[in-house]
Amino acid sequence: MKQAVQFITFCILSVLKCSLGFVPTNTNVLISTRSTKCDAIKTNTETINLPDISAEIMTCIPHKDASINKPPLIFIHGSFHASWCWAEHYMPYFAELGNACYALSLRGTGGSFAGEGVKKVKIDEHTEDITAFISHVMKEEENRQGSSIKPVILAHSFGGLLVMKLLEKNLMADGISQGGDVPLSGVALMCSVPPTGNGKM
Repeated sequence: MKQAVQFITFCILSVLKCSLGFVPTNTNVLISTRSTKCDAIKTNTETINLPDISAEIMTCIPHKDASINKPPLIFIHGSFHASWCWAEHYMPYFAELGNACYALSLRGTGGSFAGEGVKKVKIDEHTEDITAFISHVMKEEENRQGSSIKPVILAHSFGGLLVMKLLEKNLMADGISQGGDVPLSGVALMCSVPPTGNGKM
């Protein structure tokens, strides 16, 4: 498990380097043995209102002395998980590096209610929730830092498919916004479900 976590962290750091042009200075921190400073960073759970749902989110905000002007990170989980899956290793680690971390429990997972009698949630509903969550994060960062830096999305498994569908829906092939603005600095997909899905979509 430790090696897998370190490999995924290395991949995320590589995406940050390529998409944003910087390398975090504290890349030698072992994930399994966080420093005392990192232990003091709290991961908080709360419920926010998005346009169509009350969503459970987790946040892990860097210490005040951490450098500002780093992009916030948005974590999107895969199937059979919720925002909690990012809380132990990833969010405190990246918050220690100075990135504000936000994780969304997708509709119908964790504390995000899907609706009375709802058995399946459509891909479009998930992508709308993620779009609204991006806007929420941008507003939170505006309030926290006085300016808003475009976030980086980190998604795993089914979450990766949702992010691809979000980009497909909102961006044309040449990268010009088509349906709506998706203000992102970068995207990292880990073990993502392919664009075709696991079956007919």
